Amino acid sequence: REWANGIVENMARDPQGGDTDQLRGIVSGECDIAVSNTYYFARALAEDVDGVTGGIDNIGWVFPNQDTTGAHVNLSGGGVAANAPNRDNAVAFLEYLASDSAQQYFAAGNNEYPAVEGVETTEAVDQLGEFTADDVDLSAVAEHLGQAQEIFNEAGWE
Repeated sequence: REWANGIVENMARDPQGGDTDQLRGIVSGECDIAVSNTYYFARALAEDVDGVTGGIDNIGWVFPNQDTTGAHVNLSGGGVAANAPNRDNAVAFLEYLASDSAQQYFAAGNNEYPAVEGVETTEAVDQLGEFTADDVDLSAVAEHLGQAQEIFNEAGWE
C-alpha cells in the first residue's frame, strides 16, 4: 500500500494513453520518468514514431532490479484444449511458434526480445542491451492479483 500510494503521489499527471504516450510525456517534458514495455521504445528507435523519435535522445533506458530480482518480462502462452479435434496439428503449431525461425519473425516484426534464447534480435533491440529477467513464480503472483488490484484501486491508481 505504501509503495502504491507513493507511485500515485509522484505521478506527473493522471494516467492516460498507452506506452507510447508515456514516452511522449518524457519527450515533452511533462514527466521525468515513465514505465514502458521495451518494444515501444525500440520501435521509436527503428522507425518514426510521432512525438517520440525526434526527442528519443532525451530518453534514457533503465531495466529495473538488475542487481537484485531482475526485470519483469511479459509472458504469452499457448495450450491445447483437452478435447481439441486436431490435437497433433495444434501441438505442431505451438512447437513452430517456439522455433528459432518463428521467434525471429515475430520478435523482429515487433522489435521485441525473442522468447527463445540465442535468436537474433533487431538492431533497435540490440541498442537496449541485455538484461536480467526476474524468475518469479507466476502462479504465486496470480494468487495475489485480486489483493493487488484492491490496493491499486485504494491508492487511486487507474
